[in-house]
Parts: sequence; structure tokens; C-alpha cells
Amino acid sequence: MICLDDLLVSLPDDLLCDCGVYAVEKISCSHAIAAGTSAGLHITTLVCPVYSKDFLFAGYSENIYRCVGQQVEERTCFPPNVMRGPGRQKKSRWQSWLELSKMR
Repeated sequence: MICLDDLLVSLPDDLLCDCGVYAVEKISCSHAIAAGTSAGLHITTLVCPVYSKDFLFAGYSENIYRCVGQQVEERTCFPPNVMRGPGRQKKSRWQSWLELSKMR
């Protein structure tokens, strides 16, 4: 357990931080990265293994077949017609936890 900025970080087995970012995103927060580098751990060990190349390659290692007896309909699909209003478009994107915390 390492204490940084009044947050407890548990390394390397648990990868838990009191801010809760790793529990949601499975990517280490800045607190865990700082604690890991001060403990001499490599940064790549602080990320969930689901984001590794091995998991990516395992997901595409086998062929994907359609279900037997299922009929595939052959049609051409076009995108919907979108009518945009006049004026500048509004900003619409999800902000990260870091951007939201800086706004406070």
C-alpha cells in the first residue's frame, strides 16, 4: 500500500486505488502510475491484461461462421439522411475522468 495525494494505492497484485478509475476503466490512474514507477514497476504491468496483444490475437484466432439454417438477406444499406441545422455544431463528446475532475 502506497499513499499518494491522500489516496491509497495497492500494488502490484490488487491494482486498486481509492479514486476508483481502475475499477471502471481497467486502465491505471495517474496515482497508480506514480506509485508503480516509484516502486520500480514497469507501466505496462499496471494495465488490465484484456488490453494486451495476446487477448486481441486470441479474439481473432478462429473463424466466425454464421449459424446453420440462418438465411442472410441480400440488400444494400445506405446511411440515413441527416439534415443539419444552420449554425455551428455543438460540442458533443464524452469527457474523460481527468477532464471532469479538473473542472471542479
